[in-house]
Amino acid sequence: MSTYLTTREVAEQLKLKPATVSDYCKRKVLPGAFRARPGSPWRIPAEALKSLEPDPEVLLPPRNARSASQYGRGRAA
Repeated sequence: MSTYLTTREVAEQLKLKPATVSDYCKRKVLPGAFRARPGSPWRIPAEALKSLEPDPEVLLPPRNARSASQYGRGRAA
């Protein structure tokens, strides 16, 4: 049987905000994360944390066009 974690537990382990972990779940960055029904809390398999890169910040999308161009994604400013 798999062990499931909450967004708060994962956020504490990765030193992120729970909202960021929820975003990872929505974008399917954390494989196997699911909701029992819409609006219910995310359930994240403990094994999903092993799939992340050592620095989870690299997984965040750029916040605006300027930062996108700094990382080679999007138009040059």
